[in-house]
Amino acid sequence: TGRVLVMTQNKLFDDTEEGIGSVGTAVNFNTSYYYGGSSGFQPGSTYKLFTLLDWLKAGKGVNERVSGNPNRQEPFSAYKACGAPVEGGTFPFKNNAGETGTYTIRNGTVNSVNGVFFSMAKQLDLCDIRDVAASLGVERADGKPLETNPTSIIGTNTVTPLSMAAAYAAVAANGMYCKPIIVDTVTMPDGQSVVGQAPECNQAIGANIADTAIDVLKGVMVTGNQVYSNPDDGIPIFGKTGTTDDARHTWMATGTTTSGTVVWVGNIVGDYNILDTEQADVAGIRLRHYIMEPTVASLNAKYGGVDWPAPDPGLMRGGGQAVPDVTGIFAKAAQTALEGLGFSYADGGAVDSSLEAGRVVSTDPAAGTVSAKGVTVTVYTSKGNQIPFPDVVADGKTNDFNSAKSLVQAAGYPTVVQTCAALAPTSGPGPVLPTDPRVGKVQSSTPAAGAPTVPGATVTLGVGKITCP
Repeated sequence: TGRVLVMTQNKLFDDTEEGIGSVGTAVNFNTSYYYGGSSGFQPGSTYKLFTLLDWLKAGKGVNERVSGNPNRQEPFSAYKACGAPVEGGTFPFKNNAGETGTYTIRNGTVNSVNGVFFSMAKQLDLCDIRDVAASLGVERADGKPLETNPTSIIGTNTVTPLSMAAAYAAVAANGMYCKPIIVDTVTMPDGQSVVGQAPECNQAIGANIADTAIDVLKGVMVTGNQVYSNPDDGIPIFGKTGTTDDARHTWMATGTTTSGTVVWVGNIVGDYNILDTEQADVAGIRLRHYIMEPTVASLNAKYGGVDWPAPDPGLMRGGGQAVPDVTGIFAKAAQTALEGLGFSYADGGAVDSSLEAGRVVSTDPAAGTVSAKGVTVTVYTSKGNQIPFPDVVADGKTNDFNSAKSLVQAAGYPTVVQTCAALAPTSGPGPVLPTDPRVGKVQSSTPAAGAPTVPGATVTLGVGKITCP
């Protein structure tokens, strides 16, 4: 409906000239400057929702894979805004936990990998991402249009908590955005009742897009510290965290089928790192969660909630391309095949293999993996240095240690060690007799017979004994 169910902050209202110190304020930090005097806050990764929605809106899938690598010199020109390349030099970005490699959109979202979202944005248009956010009511506190620089996708616009809560509520309502309602009616001095804000709702995004995004964001709520935001009441919930540079601001946003809720914990003065603080024996990183959980639990107890429809199957795979199987062919031919399908090629170097030197051993992502256009496929080629290990065990009655050792060393493995292999009866319950032909003969080898190995590796031979120490 858009009705505000809860709006509060941990400051007492005081607009007197004298003030009441740090416990009071005349600013409403939930709203825009026009309505409460706040200059807003960067939302961090809670803003990534809008890149995810635009990705799905473009017909791309959550199981497609993109690069999650950080970059110290990311070019602005790699991004488009309103159809034109973004002007400027370069900017750095990192991943919170130092993540590298390729990720599915689902895993990249659940783990909030910045590199994944920059890779997604390169295939989209920053103006389209902005428009998705604006269509869900997201607003800057200063009233200016949302910015479209590349870093905006990880939450650098200074927005209002109220508008972020409304956006998450819209997604939770299957894409139906309702403008926040603060006042239903006003009673005038003469007792006359005057209508306040009338409902203003519209289908901002497709229900299938919202339901698919929700399916991804459900995974956030069972990961890491986010579990502390999840009431144990059986009501389905999705959400996303947000932390800005140096943890000046931390967020938790959630949605159920009856409400969307945002908690912001941050600084109004100074550059204190929230994650380095502790309040009432609660670590700073968990403050947002310890506020969110009882809030959502109370809302759920009063309003309930059910599950959402299943995600759109077409948006699971999306328009991604399966990585072809190029194993066994030479690297140059593999590069031609991969680039012909729209992938980028990277040489991962040579690895131990029994294939002819220069032929492809494996790729990352692996063959058959659905990946987004432009993702880098790293190709590993063979050194051609592995040979099948010789069979020195045979029937287990042929080679003693010394004869097996000679065969192994002749094949190119100079270091051979012996270990005891306790024999089991071949038949019946009786013990193994000293006359058993397996006693004193090689019963096992590590590596095993036929295993591809590099000559020179250490070899262990197990020699049959009635008992082992």
